[in-house]
Amino acid sequence: MLSQIETRELSFKFFISSTYCSKTSYGLIEKHNKEIRRTIRTFYKAPIRMWFFIEKHLDPSTPNYGGFGRHILIEDAPALTWSNPSSRMRNFLMDTPETYFDCTLGSGITDQQKMELLTKVIRQLPFIPNGRKALDIRPIYNLEKLIAYCSKQFEWVLPSYQVIDPTSSDIDINPFLKQKQNGLQWQTRY
Repeated sequence: MLSQIETRELSFKFFISSTYCSKTSYGLIEKHNKEIRRTIRTFYKAPIRMWFFIEKHLDPSTPNYGGFGRHILIEDAPALTWSNPSSRMRNFLMDTPETYFDCTLGSGITDQQKMELLTKVIRQLPFIPNGRKALDIRPIYNLEKLIAYCSKQFEWVLPSYQVIDPTSSDIDINPFLKQKQNGLQWQTRY
C-alpha cells in the first residue's frame, strides 16, 4: 500500500473514523462510503482522493458488535479550492467569519479549521450519528502506522479486498485480489 501511495503521488492529510450506534451491515457501509465520497468531492468541487477501510466491530460488550464501521484516509483540497471557495463552501465558512477571511484574504486556514469544515460537511449526511464518538477527524502524523492500524483485519476477519472498499477508494485493488497477506509476507490466492 505504501508503494501505491508513492507511485500515485497520494498525499493523505486527514484520518476519519466513523462508527454507528447499532449493528450496521457491510453493504450499507459500502453504500454510505459512496455517498461520503460524492458529498466531499461535490462540496469542495475537486477530485479529492481517499481510501476507505471497512472494519468489523469485534467487542461483544458494544451495541454495534458484529456490525461494521469505517476509516478513511483523505487528501486535502487543492490550494486553489481554498483560495477561491465555491459559494456553498463560502456559506459554510461564513459560520465563522474569521475562518472565511483567513481562507480567502489571509494567510490561509489551519488544519484544525479544515477539519472543522470537513466535520460540518460529513455531519450533513443523514446516516452519520450525532454523538462525538460517531465521527472523529484527525491530522495524519505517521502514515505508516496508520495504514497498519487500518489494515489490521486483513485476512484475519475479512479478505484484504473487502477491508479496503474497492468501489469508493482510489486504489488499485488488483494486488489484493491476486495475493493475500500471511503475517508480513504476501502469498498468491488460489
